Amino acid sequence: MTSVITGRGKTLLGPDKLVTSSLMGSRELYAWAHENPAIEMRPSDDTNDPLR
Repeated sequence: MTSVITGRGKTLLGPDKLVTSSLMGSRELYAWAHENPAIEMRPSDDTNDPLR
């Protein structure tokens, strides 16, 4: 089974923006994420707020 995250149901910041409070992975991930306009880094109290 393969899962794909599309963001289709997102209303905050639009479906084309990846919103996260942290990244952990390989050098390739960090290189891809560095200054990537599709990624929005936010504080954990923002990203983990169930009312958002």
